[in-house]
Amino acid sequence: MDIIHLLPESVASQIAAGEVVDRPSSVVKELVENAIDANATNIRVNIKDSGRTLIQVVDNGKGMSETDARMAFERHATSKIQSVDDLYLLRTMGFRGEALASIASVAQVELKTRKSDMDLGVRLEIDGSNLVEKEQIVCNEGSVFSVKNLFFNVPGRRRFLKSNETEFRHILTTFSRIAIIYPQIAFSLYHDDKLIYDLPSTSLLSRIIDIFGKRLKNQLLPIEVQTEHVHISGYVGSPDSATKSGSNQYFFVNGRFMKHSGFHRAVLQAYDRLLMPSTTPNYFISLTLDPQSIDVNIHPQKIEVKFDNEKYVWAILNAAVRESLGKFNIVPGLDFDNPVDVQIPTIPTEGVIRKPSIGADPTFNPFKGTTSSVMKKTDWNELYAGFQKEKEVETQSQQIQFEENMVSTDNLSEFSVFDLSKIDVETLSFLRMNQQYVFAVSNGYLLMIHLQRAVFKVMFERVKRMFSQQQPTKQMLLFPEILAFSAEQEVVMENLVDELIAIGFELENLDLNQWQLTAIPADLSAFSASVLISDMVSEVMIDGVLDKQRLQYEMSFSLAKRMTESFRQVNSDEELKLILGELFVSDSPNYTPDGKMIVRVSTPMDFFGE
Repeated sequence: MDIIHLLPESVASQIAAGEVVDRPSSVVKELVENAIDANATNIRVNIKDSGRTLIQVVDNGKGMSETDARMAFERHATSKIQSVDDLYLLRTMGFRGEALASIASVAQVELKTRKSDMDLGVRLEIDGSNLVEKEQIVCNEGSVFSVKNLFFNVPGRRRFLKSNETEFRHILTTFSRIAIIYPQIAFSLYHDDKLIYDLPSTSLLSRIIDIFGKRLKNQLLPIEVQTEHVHISGYVGSPDSATKSGSNQYFFVNGRFMKHSGFHRAVLQAYDRLLMPSTTPNYFISLTLDPQSIDVNIHPQKIEVKFDNEKYVWAILNAAVRESLGKFNIVPGLDFDNPVDVQIPTIPTEGVIRKPSIGADPTFNPFKGTTSSVMKKTDWNELYAGFQKEKEVETQSQQIQFEENMVSTDNLSEFSVFDLSKIDVETLSFLRMNQQYVFAVSNGYLLMIHLQRAVFKVMFERVKRMFSQQQPTKQMLLFPEILAFSAEQEVVMENLVDELIAIGFELENLDLNQWQLTAIPADLSAFSASVLISDMVSEVMIDGVLDKQRLQYEMSFSLAKRMTESFRQVNSDEELKLILGELFVSDSPNYTPDGKMIVRVSTPMDFFGE
């Protein structure tokens, strides 16, 4: 009995849709790219219920005839490909003719469209690939695509969609990737009738600032290089604007967003030793090449691109970023528009040119009178300071060796996990090595304490209590600070604000994705507070939506680290006892929240032997 058969067209279409349309943001991408290919200069995106209920894209492009409108929903129907050779000459966003067919197979779609040379337009209504209605209507030039009830006929796919917040963040990411590289097109985005973006036609730099906030305005350095094979342009962030999240990193090739790990390394290597550890720079880089030298058809969503001359492009990109960093941060650039009037002497045309002569005193004795002059001018205090400096260097060397031993034995079993609550802090006597290490003696026990870790643990426990008691200790800012976010970050910030208020922040929501910070938790500096909030937003964007317990833990950890950085030095034994008193009564006082040892407890015999 034969078992191989052809799939029904509806099933084949839904399988194909799985490659192109995996979530609402995929629909936004395909429809907006189609509008760009239609030469639209104004594109409006309306979203309802994070794309579940409605995704509508309105453009003022060239529109379609009635026949083209109907054909556009057929699989592999395209106006851009005639032969295989055309695949290597593409300068448009879409080309395979699968997007609209895939979308129509898993949603209810309405299209209104009219060409400029026609008096009437056409309206199509398609339900799961089936044409339900077609009629002529009066409408504006261009197209209006309305995708309703996405995955209504594939409940399994709809059930796997994430939360509204997550899906909308994906839409914002997709929208931003397109809007950045087409600054000449006006874009707007509405979510549940709320205006999220209103982006007028502008320059690339202004578009970046409109999307990601004014804080980037003075942090971006232009790059521009033109070679025979590639044109590279855009902006890279100054080293001091680098962040841990690296969320603002964009490559574009021929007007299309792409991901490329090799080119990312080319950018990072250009910042050689200019970045703080664990940070990466912002960049918005556009590459323009001959379409025949790249292949964009290796990924269903076309975000990965293959280059024929990748090593060459890598080297040019790396050099372009290095040049920009050198020109704007290290070496002052030459202003060719306002040249400096420099007078360069010329060789005289008259007279005899003679060889220069060098005179010398044959009677000069460099050793004459040396002994008496040196003895008279010797500064014995300066000489003593030299010996003192040698002693300090030796002491520092011993300290470094001590610290290396401390760190290298962090996880050894010989470190005793002792019940610190048994120790009476008031009986402790201290020998302070420096602001990082302390020895303490009590009732025959010797304690070696990593002071910085002890403070970190104490701060962590304080923040945890803030969450549980809802009575944080605040300090008001003399001058309120304005925090600016992108629309994508704003979605996260709105979900973080209640937890931030619970631990001592006072925040007021202003217009245009801005928040005013008026109070911060005690023991935290204003600078650390703003950095902390930005870091938390970035971390949630990377990790996704966190449950309340996990979110509070992450915030406690980050806030405690910032408080530790802001903590002033411990200047007395009384202050030290207060810190250790809080430490010893906390949960797991021997270890920091990330598992590093704080205290080693032993007897002198364990340290020095019999």
